[in-house]
Amino acid sequence: MKTRNLLIAAVALCITACQEDESIQQGQVQFSFSAADVSEANGRKPISDVPPESSLRISVATENGDVIFTSKKIELIKNGASFLTDPIKLKPGRYVITDFMIVSKQDSLLFAVPRSGSKLADWVKAPLPIAFSVGSNATNNIEGEVIDAARKKSEDFGYTAFNVKVAAVSGLSIAAFTNNHGKMNLAAANAAILHGTDTVFQKLLTASVNALNFKGDATATYTLVLTKDGFAKYTQNFSLATLPSDPISVVLQPALTVTWTLPGSTIYLDGRAGAQLSIDWGDNAIENTPLQNTGYSHTYASTGKYFVSITGDLDAITFFEIEYQDGIHHVSPIHLSALEDFRLPLCQYTSQKIDFSANTKLSNIDLGGVRGNLSDIDISNNVALLNIDLQADMFSDSVMNKLIDNLYASCQANNLKNGYMNIHTVLYDNPYNPANRNMIGPPSAAQVEKLNKLINDYQWFVFPINTLTLAEASGRIAVDAKNHRRPAGKLSLLYNR
Repeated sequence: MKTRNLLIAAVALCITACQEDESIQQGQVQFSFSAADVSEANGRKPISDVPPESSLRISVATENGDVIFTSKKIELIKNGASFLTDPIKLKPGRYVITDFMIVSKQDSLLFAVPRSGSKLADWVKAPLPIAFSVGSNATNNIEGEVIDAARKKSEDFGYTAFNVKVAAVSGLSIAAFTNNHGKMNLAAANAAILHGTDTVFQKLLTASVNALNFKGDATATYTLVLTKDGFAKYTQNFSLATLPSDPISVVLQPALTVTWTLPGSTIYLDGRAGAQLSIDWGDNAIENTPLQNTGYSHTYASTGKYFVSITGDLDAITFFEIEYQDGIHHVSPIHLSALEDFRLPLCQYTSQKIDFSANTKLSNIDLGGVRGNLSDIDISNNVALLNIDLQADMFSDSVMNKLIDNLYASCQANNLKNGYMNIHTVLYDNPYNPANRNMIGPPSAAQVEKLNKLINDYQWFVFPINTLTLAEASGRIAVDAKNHRRPAGKLSLLYNR
């Protein structure tokens, strides 16, 4: 059964035997369907959106084709998150349901079960007609599935015409995909619908077909905007009058993304000569530029939250830095396959994690002095990491233990020597005070032993287990200034704050 565009409703036929006259027993048939919000994730309004005073219209015949009733209207009774009907009496026997529709008080069609052979029949497990039995003193249950009728034709369900009106609904169905080396994967994303500069609808899309239903004007032009960390912003203008009935499929393109709340800032990049980039600053300003050892700056008309996405020759970028900035929400470098150096010193970072697992060439991570909510980084695949500065008390003991495990395993497997690691908790005091040796976490005794093995077996400098003299600190500042393309005066703030 196709999983997209499905609204799954459990339909129960509860049959209770009773006596009528002396020999004829009848069962009571009660229809119900649940308000499972899994329907919302599959591209339709959920059954919980059924308006008050809605009804079930149902047609039932015997298995021989004798009509029991046609388009019988049965009132729905809301029972928590579900809807029930009043019982209907039927004699024991075999029957088929030939019509099954949910309609509003105004007789507008909301949902229906498609007929066998129709365009929508493959979307459900059991299209009409649906067979069921009524027995004496027994309860039978049958499951059925209804499909949202908005923007669909009667022919789609196998009807020549509906004897009710199709409800008018504003919205669209959409599925987001990512392309992973040629394999298309459904993906979660953030969706917004704009009318001019006003946001009229927002929703977090699940990795499925999603319904975006909102109150709209059929003659107006709207803009669909999709954002996802690590992928370029997607925009498309549309009008409700010209929307297709089938779901819209959007393939998101890989990008370096930064989300921030700033009046303006600078992103420092460097890499292979001749590479080209396109920077979408998140305010409809797009800058096409060559990749070079420089800072890319932008000033916004007003302070707000902006989603910046950089596309182009991402495999050419080897260096990334934002420094001394508040309001950095998230950075996603997952598509920078050649990234060697990542620096976010003394920034306020409001997300909880940075994923470096795809940056296998990464040799330097500078998160020294980061403030905010950052509580985890993934270095599980960083086989070239030789410099990691985490100075500030931001990680738990379990996170630090895992990080040390990954680093130590990488050093063993790849013989990484002469590295540097700063896991000192002190931020604004002199970090080279031998009296203060508090470590982030702190790590367990077993992990401290691994750090000592890094020092003794692989000649790593692990601060604050190791300490530096002022002269040694000045020497490291000079080396970092050369390697990381920043003035020594700025670097001195990291080592002598």
